[in-house]
Amino acid sequence: MKILYFDVETTGLYANTDELFQLAVILEKDNTVVFEKDYRCCPSQRAIATMHPKALEAHGIKPETMLLYPLSQSVQKEFVEDLSKHINKYDTTDKATPCAYNGHFDLSFLSAWFKLHGDEYLGSFINWNLIDPLAVIHFLESLSLFPPIENHKLLSVANLLSIPIVAHDALSDVRALRAIHKRLLDSMRIELDTEKFLVRS
Repeated sequence: MKILYFDVETTGLYANTDELFQLAVILEKDNTVVFEKDYRCCPSQRAIATMHPKALEAHGIKPETMLLYPLSQSVQKEFVEDLSKHINKYDTTDKATPCAYNGHFDLSFLSAWFKLHGDEYLGSFINWNLIDPLAVIHFLESLSLFPPIENHKLLSVANLLSIPIVAHDALSDVRALRAIHKRLLDSMRIELDTEKFLVRS
């Protein structure tokens, strides 16, 4: 089984108008990391000019810094080439399962990034069966099987579970994402019909 953990930093909240400028990925095969990389790219002038103030406040990357990053199209091509080394895009049985925290947000930006550069084939590398640890946490909370938490931000969950993280850096976030996913899996493997099925901080 292959899992593609990924995290994006973006110029705003909406994939149809905003763009990603950082993408970090970890590709895992049978629980072993086979690939890890942090990509940074320069979004379009329009996306930079309309960057939401809250996005800038969150990630702290100024427009003048983004302008120094490689062209977005060349980075997207590099990403495809890197994935192609580990996933056979022509084999329908060889796809990675995507995993992201609050994953529909990240997946929508990743998909929009491909389409922005005329590439309709993200599905050649992933199977769209999104794993979202946040959804799992909400489910566990509904059963009183997750410790109380002030909010559900990735940073807060990582801190609760004593997982190292530097907030709003995509590479740090994706490493924390993988660690959280593993912690949840470990908890869910323990005697599902007993009180031992409790995620502890």
